[in-house]
Amino acid sequence: MFLSKTNKTTGFTLIEALIVISLTVIVFGSLFISFEYSLKLISQSRGKMSALSLATDRVEYIRSLPYNDVGTIAGIPSGNIPQTRNVQLNGIDFIERVLIEYVDDPADGVGGADSNSIIADYKKLKVEYTWNIYGSPQSFSLISSIVPRSIETTAGGGTLRVNVFDAEVLPLPGIDVRLVNNTTTTTIDVTRKTDATGTAFFTGAPAAAGYEIFVSSPGFSSDQTRQATTSLPNPTTLPVAVLESDVSTMNFQVDRLSDLTINIYDNSVIDSYNESFDDLLNTASSSGVIATTSVLKLMSTAGVYESFGSVMLNKIEPATIDSWGIVEVNSVIPASTEIKVRFYSSTTTASLISESNLPGNLAGFSGKYIDISGLELSTYPS
Repeated sequence: MFLSKTNKTTGFTLIEALIVISLTVIVFGSLFISFEYSLKLISQSRGKMSALSLATDRVEYIRSLPYNDVGTIAGIPSGNIPQTRNVQLNGIDFIERVLIEYVDDPADGVGGADSNSIIADYKKLKVEYTWNIYGSPQSFSLISSIVPRSIETTAGGGTLRVNVFDAEVLPLPGIDVRLVNNTTTTTIDVTRKTDATGTAFFTGAPAAAGYEIFVSSPGFSSDQTRQATTSLPNPTTLPVAVLESDVSTMNFQVDRLSDLTINIYDNSVIDSYNESFDDLLNTASSSGVIATTSVLKLMSTAGVYESFGSVMLNKIEPATIDSWGIVEVNSVIPASTEIKVRFYSSTTTASLISESNLPGNLAGFSGKYIDISGLELSTYPS
């Protein structure tokens, strides 16, 4: 009896190893994507909670101010609150924007139909915070109404109404209207967008003269009031005045811009290239010919001329060219002799221009004037 011991060795095949690697990549890739997504959600939630905290504190602070003090620096109504500032909370940089404007409540009529002719009924406050999370812009805002404790009043102020139309006198919504006045007690510099009727109201503007208006928007022309100067003594639209408890109206006209490309060219100049055959130094190649004193001749040996000769001119390559023109061949041809002119492309290896592009080129031209103006410059620039 013979006894033997068999050793069996096991391990991974290449296919098994690839399957394990693929599964590992899929599992850990999914975990990484989920982890990254979770981080973004956490960052967005932290940003929104921080913005909510900032907005709530800011709104409550502004609401705690006396009604007459609720306003922005260089704004209408005017006050000591910055229109824009940078703030930081929980390691996040925020841009704070504060908008405070008067509201004409429809309960007592709107505009000219207001029962007491006062359209500055109360103030509307909007506080907005913007920030970036992983390069993505985020924003959060709160809006609140601020109502006076006593009856509404426009003492010391009035309303400026700005209407914006297009070239066909149709109202333009969403146009920026900027109002500036450096002559008032506090500088006024505020921008409003026109509403659906193409109108921007500046209610509660301090009664004063010298209000400058600038109307503009991306993709549109612009219009504005202009101060009288020595170079412009009679401007079409002067700065406007705001009267106490009154409405001043201004109209402006802008429209969409279009692109206009203007190409300016010099007068056409006829240029020429001349080969007089004083020698063959300025030619690309030659065979069976000689050139002396403006004469191109077939070579001869003991008075016997070659039956055929050729010369290839150098490449003609104008710096600027609008079109090809006429080739003139001035020659005195002896008896039993003829001249043929052919045209080649200017590539590295010269090739004969096809019949479809230059009819007659295959057989060669023998006349005095050869018209090559039909050659396309895009194909044959030289």
